[in-house]
Amino acid sequence: MKVLLVNPWSLKKFNVIVIPNISLGYLAASLMKEGHEVEIFDCVRDRVDVAAFEEYIKDRKYDLIGFSLFTTYVGAVKKYTEAIKKHHPDTFTTCGGPHAVLEPVETLEILTCIDFSFRGEAEYGICKLAKIIETEKDPLTSDKLSTVDNLVWRKPDGEVVCNPRVMIDDLDSLPYPPWEIMSPNNYPLAPIGVFSKRKKVAPIIATRGCPYPCTFCAAGRMSGKKMRTRSVANILEEIKLLVDEHGVEEINILDDNFTLQHKLVEDFCHGLIDNDIKINWSCPNGVRLDTLDAELLKLMERAGCYSFGVGIEWGTAKMLKVTRKCVTLETIREKTDLIKSTTKIRVTGFFMLGHPEETIEDVEETINFACSLNIDRANFFNFSPFPGIVEYDKLKKEGKVIKNWYDSLYINSVVYTPKNISKKDLVRLQRKAFWKFYTRPRILINILREIRSFSQFKVVFKKSMRLVFVHGQ
Repeated sequence: MKVLLVNPWSLKKFNVIVIPNISLGYLAASLMKEGHEVEIFDCVRDRVDVAAFEEYIKDRKYDLIGFSLFTTYVGAVKKYTEAIKKHHPDTFTTCGGPHAVLEPVETLEILTCIDFSFRGEAEYGICKLAKIIETEKDPLTSDKLSTVDNLVWRKPDGEVVCNPRVMIDDLDSLPYPPWEIMSPNNYPLAPIGVFSKRKKVAPIIATRGCPYPCTFCAAGRMSGKKMRTRSVANILEEIKLLVDEHGVEEINILDDNFTLQHKLVEDFCHGLIDNDIKINWSCPNGVRLDTLDAELLKLMERAGCYSFGVGIEWGTAKMLKVTRKCVTLETIREKTDLIKSTTKIRVTGFFMLGHPEETIEDVEETINFACSLNIDRANFFNFSPFPGIVEYDKLKKEGKVIKNWYDSLYINSVVYTPKNISKKDLVRLQRKAFWKFYTRPRILINILREIRSFSQFKVVFKKSMRLVFVHGQ
């Protein structure tokens, strides 16, 4: 069977982060293992909008086309799939990803040209679905659809059915993403953030799951509260493959909670050192500060870790409590000082502005707190009411969430403002935060020291201009 997996480009054309789509990679690998012919089409990397996608698809025939569905992609995927059905009405369509998981019924209600979606991990399910499409006379009405884990589908009368959610416990059973068809070499310098230490960078995922109760994050609802981990041997083998066969020099570990289990990190670090795997690596999605200690930090640095993000979010005790962050201002300061006193690891703090419970004074305190910390970078995101978070459910009940927000929902756009803060004020505060943090001599000098080439300078300049002048719009 011929399958196309698509990483869509949002209608607003956000493309700050351009990296290989690991989730599509795992799906592709599972399908290829079953003998299917698979292509991955990265519309973000290749800047393929709806019109260009329609032009691409009209003369190409696939049996199944699947989409990665983040909330910001809902409008785009609707138009992409309409184009598919216009030219190839007998091609089956499916989607998966955060929005499909968190809004399973609504996904099929809005995306009327999507035949199936997945409300959870789909590596096994998509292979079962492909077999049904291949062997059943009318796949859309097959009784076998009810046997596919995590599948969401329509009955003949239009009722949307959500099969039970099932998590994959044995992550080692999944084949590696097919790096030969999603080569890291085809992606830009510094795909996440402003800097990378090396030129050839690849992302990996070592764990799935999040046990924390943060109200502003849907990670636990997305991937489950139970932490599931790949074996260190399995992780190292993939890294060796990336280094030996694709010339990768740096690894981005995209986990939500990589440092939660110290033994995993310790064994991983010792594995890199003992096997003389010479790479640099980072955790750009962030690690929890309260999981770090001096011994672990020193080992991580010795094994090649040079950078990670830390989710600080707010600079007031009030907001940390309201959002169930489960960390204190004292711990944040203590741990950021610890990192800098024991290692040279570069630290990027993540902060959030515009939560429903925030006031202008709270935001000002967060900005001041960020500038007082011993960190190297800071990113000030806007609060966005994404499906799956506690605040989204509350705002939806209050009638303050409307469907056409989806195309604009983005962590650097002001879509929602608290009752006590205007959009104009929030945009002003975000720009003030970036300006106040980055115009300090220590920060500026350190950034300039890290620039090693004109290409890197262009990346830094372009992303800096976007931070100051485009974010918030």
